[in-house]
Amino acid sequence: MRIRQLGIHNVLHFDRFQLNFGEDEAGLHIVYGPNEAGKSTILRVLVDLLFGGKINDEFKDSYGSKSFIEGILEASRNGAAGEVAAGEMGQGEVAAIDGTAGKLAAGTGSSVSSSDVSVTQLAIARKRRYNRLVLTDETQSELSEDIMLPLLGGLDKERYTLLFGFNHERLRQGGDSLLESGGHAGISLFEAGGGIQFLQAVLVSLTDRADATLDVSFRTNSKKHLNTAWRLYKELRDHGRKASLRGEDWHRLKNEIETKEDKIVTLTKELKELKERRSQLQRIGRIRHFVVDLKEVRHRLDEMADAEELTFALDEQILSDMSRLEEVEEKLRGIEQNRSLEEQALQQITVRPSILAATEQIEALYQSVEKYLEAKDAIPVLSEKIARHESEARDLAKDLAPAVSFADVELVRVPLSDDLEIRRLALSSKELQRDEKQAKAQLLEIDEEAKRRKDELLQLGNKVDVEGLRQVLDEVQRAGDVESMLQQLRRDIATRRQGSFTQLQSQAIWNGQLDDLKNLPVPLMETVSRYVDKFAEIEQKMIGYQRDIAKGTEQLETLSEQIADFERTGRVPIEADLENARRHRDRGWNLIRRFWFDEERLEDGADDLLRGSAEDSLEDEVRGYAGGKPLPDAFEEAVAEADHISDWMRRESDKSAVRSNYLLQQERTENMMAKLSNALNEAKSEYDALKNEWGEEWRNTGIHPRSPLEMKGWFTDFYRPLLKELREIQVLESRVEEQVRLRTTLVTRLSVAFKEARGGLRVSDDDPRVLSADRPLHPDEETFDSLHDLVSTASHFIHESDARDTLRQTLSKQYDDLMNKRSLEAGRKQQVQGQLGDMSTRWGEFTARYPFLPKDPLVVTDYLDKLRDLFDMVTEFARLGQERDKQVTVCESFERDVEKLADDVGETLDKEALYHAFVRRMFRELREAREQDTARRMTLQRIGKLRTDFERLFAARAALIDVINSYKDKYHCVDDEALRMLIAKSKEKKELRRQVEQISTGLRHAGDGLGTDDLVTQVENGPAVDALPLIEQEVTTTIEQQEEALSAEQKTLWQLNQQFADMNAEKSDTADYVQQAEFQLAEVDRYWNQYLRLELARRLLQRAIEEFREQNESTVIERAGVLFRRLTLGRYQELTVEYDGVEPVLEAITRDNERRRVLQMSDGTRDQLYLALRVAFVEQHVDSGDAVPLIMDDILVHFDDARTKATLEVLSELGKKTQILYFTHHQSIADAAATLMQSGTAGITVHRLDGPENSFVDAI
Repeated sequence: MRIRQLGIHNVLHFDRFQLNFGEDEAGLHIVYGPNEAGKSTILRVLVDLLFGGKINDEFKDSYGSKSFIEGILEASRNGAAGEVAAGEMGQGEVAAIDGTAGKLAAGTGSSVSSSDVSVTQLAIARKRRYNRLVLTDETQSELSEDIMLPLLGGLDKERYTLLFGFNHERLRQGGDSLLESGGHAGISLFEAGGGIQFLQAVLVSLTDRADATLDVSFRTNSKKHLNTAWRLYKELRDHGRKASLRGEDWHRLKNEIETKEDKIVTLTKELKELKERRSQLQRIGRIRHFVVDLKEVRHRLDEMADAEELTFALDEQILSDMSRLEEVEEKLRGIEQNRSLEEQALQQITVRPSILAATEQIEALYQSVEKYLEAKDAIPVLSEKIARHESEARDLAKDLAPAVSFADVELVRVPLSDDLEIRRLALSSKELQRDEKQAKAQLLEIDEEAKRRKDELLQLGNKVDVEGLRQVLDEVQRAGDVESMLQQLRRDIATRRQGSFTQLQSQAIWNGQLDDLKNLPVPLMETVSRYVDKFAEIEQKMIGYQRDIAKGTEQLETLSEQIADFERTGRVPIEADLENARRHRDRGWNLIRRFWFDEERLEDGADDLLRGSAEDSLEDEVRGYAGGKPLPDAFEEAVAEADHISDWMRRESDKSAVRSNYLLQQERTENMMAKLSNALNEAKSEYDALKNEWGEEWRNTGIHPRSPLEMKGWFTDFYRPLLKELREIQVLESRVEEQVRLRTTLVTRLSVAFKEARGGLRVSDDDPRVLSADRPLHPDEETFDSLHDLVSTASHFIHESDARDTLRQTLSKQYDDLMNKRSLEAGRKQQVQGQLGDMSTRWGEFTARYPFLPKDPLVVTDYLDKLRDLFDMVTEFARLGQERDKQVTVCESFERDVEKLADDVGETLDKEALYHAFVRRMFRELREAREQDTARRMTLQRIGKLRTDFERLFAARAALIDVINSYKDKYHCVDDEALRMLIAKSKEKKELRRQVEQISTGLRHAGDGLGTDDLVTQVENGPAVDALPLIEQEVTTTIEQQEEALSAEQKTLWQLNQQFADMNAEKSDTADYVQQAEFQLAEVDRYWNQYLRLELARRLLQRAIEEFREQNESTVIERAGVLFRRLTLGRYQELTVEYDGVEPVLEAITRDNERRRVLQMSDGTRDQLYLALRVAFVEQHVDSGDAVPLIMDDILVHFDDARTKATLEVLSELGKKTQILYFTHHQSIADAAATLMQSGTAGITVHRLDGPENSFVDAI
């Protein structure tokens, strides 16, 4: 798929913008624009056009209701167009979308209609619908996104951006990711193929998180999450099983607690009532002065009940009106005074009407003064110039035509056409004479040069045929420097063998010969690795068993010491002692039952012998049980002993439980130690068997193997590298044999061809520039020291032969050219002589027409120039006379106008007066008259304004007097002073009301928020001022006593609760242990699931990486190596995959045959390696048939000029398969692309953006 056109309408600062990518099959398109030209916006719009969908938050304000984007896409030639046209859309949908193509084509200024769009092209448009960009047709109806799927190869936006979107930041991250993975081949290929970075960090994170979750060896002291949770679960489970509850004194303590709680409630209630009484007494003390002040203010307010109370606004309004009346009266007095002063000033102003009437005349004459003075000064100067020009013209006319008078000077004027013709003839005559002279000299020089070339040709001799020798020499040179390569190969073999021998001597495991190493029947690396794992597993188990046995031994010693320390304080019976006492008691009871019941049964049904035997056995058991005591006494003692032990255990239950626990732990530890010892012996047996099996693996090699881990290191560090080195040495030896055979063949062929070429050489013996056949090239002409000497000699021979041939051809061509040039020069000489004759005839005609002309045409030009100067002088002094007359007219007109002005203003102008001085004086008087007139008008305006202000203020004064009189009438005030007293009393009454409210507020605040009336009542009904402190002290003392009693009761209650809690602790601990154990079991399950997810994700990712490497390693690495060589300008020749232990890593081979890994590369080189891998995968994807545009954003900003050019060449070749859109704001990139285009590199187009105001951008 390719993008043919892009249109942007009303998006950000783009009102109407279109970009045309042309109709090429694919190609590399460089879109260049400076900063702020809209390049980034175009790039984002391109992706939005292809995929639409939800608008990103940072770009959502860019699309408005009038925004839409459109474009023309072209399907690949593999049938996708057919899917688009037939399989994916109905006929109606195709027509609607083609209508959009018509609009797009019309916007570019072309005449493309909807029917012009090819069947392989699809025109699309997108508009904003809420927060999404959707496909629409020309009626704005929404279309299905399925239309785009065949064109995009099934890629979604994210996948397309990863695979085919590339910017500088992702290039830098790709290089850093290669460094982070250490150049791991699988990870590098997986990242480059998927367009992702830092996969190594993901693997490390998964491994670290899995390791932090679980220690698979389940060491006892492991701090990993799952191990810790499992250990806590087992401990809590054991604690829960061992926990028990004692029931003695429980009900008694519970009843005591309830009694104490009731008593505390009663004391608390009494204490609260006492504190409320003390608060009331303290409140009365705080508010008493508020109540006194409130009563006083209320009394004063009652006394002013008859006073008129106005509103605040009315008080201020009356005072304001009275103040304004005083201000108005003061302003009226000021206006009267100012008007009197202005009228006096008006009488003192005088104006000349005659001067003002002549304003236009005075101003016009004043502007003409300078012109008048210039004209008056110019008249004598012009008169002097006229006289001088006339004198010079008379003298020149006398020199040119003495026979003609100055009055008849027009008789010698030559018309312009004849003047020009005469000048042309004079110039032609001079040039033709010069050409004739040059032609003669040139013919003489050509004849001499032709003679020299002919002599040189005779000295060169015959031509020698060296083409056969040249062909053989070319073949030899194409084969390269065979001898140097042969020497280098031999040096490499010797160096490598010496290095291999040194490496062989550096180890002590195998002492055989170097060449026997490749036939050594060693086990496979996988076998060694398997034994490493087995030995490590058994050794780890043995270490774990030994560690656990040591820990168990330590625990046994600790338990023994604890038991001994515990028993030194006195022996305490345990459950086993009680069970033994009870068995002894039950045995006595059984003997008593048998003695009573079994005897009777024998009497009933047994013979005497049996009865006698039973009696003897029973008596023995009784004696053994009673020890000489009567059986009932012995049984009674046994019952008493069992009861005594039971009571003793009940009294010492805590100590008994501790001792039982110690003994139980001792027994369990001994059992565990026995199991560990057995397991350790089994592990040692298994270790010995494995060691024998390991020796059998090496029996046929003659090597006494060390540990598998050491042998694995021997494999990695010695065997495999040395084996690889031996194979490479064998390859180098084969190349030496090939080079030797090639050298022999080349020497033979070149010697034969050289002798044949020398046999045809026939030149002069005394010519130092050529190689004579008689002069030997070597003391022995049939043999040479080396192929290099033979090539040098043959090359020199061919070079000399070619030089002779070239010189012969050059001399022949030069001789022919000289002969042709001589023919041309002879013809030109004859032509010049003919032109001189024609010109002489024409010159005779002019001298007959103008007899005063000189006879020599070479001097006629100067004569005509002087004649032209003469008539220029005549014309000039005629012009000067006209100019003098004009200046005289200006002076006379000015003076007449001045005299008329003097008459108009009534002044007399003296004959000796200066006219310009009079005009300037009149102008000054005009300016003064204007100033006086302006002052008079301004004074009249001020007087009029004062009159208007006086009338306005007088009317305002009358209105204010009426308003104030209305106040007096309304409130019965006889004068202004009475009105002011009324307002003062009104303000005082309002102030008293404010004080009442303020005191009431303070009273409520100090009275704990109670109402004013309630507080006044409490003060009035409360104790007297003197008795209040005594009553308050008594209440405080009672409160302190109650608090002490309450504190004592609460302390006793706390102690009872502690005892009760201790008794419930065992029961509550059991529930807590069970609950916590269940929680830890749930944590174990959660951590286990988490570990499974992490470990499974890590292993699946590693498997995917390895499978991807196996599928793509050979083809992609080979192609990436070619690209990498081109991107680095041949600095690196090849990419290979080598093994660092068991890890495959990328290695680059330099032109010096050095191997370098990613860690040894510079930042820029790593970026270019990542780019080479990415381009190789893109080519692979394109070759599979799914070609979509590749979009790049300034990935070359840190490349130097040479590598930038190389990268552009690579991209141009890739552009033959798929379209590439490269966006940049660097002029150097565009210039480099232009240079490639000029050098003949095809498939590159540069588009230049001047700014978002461009309506159309096409290829440049």
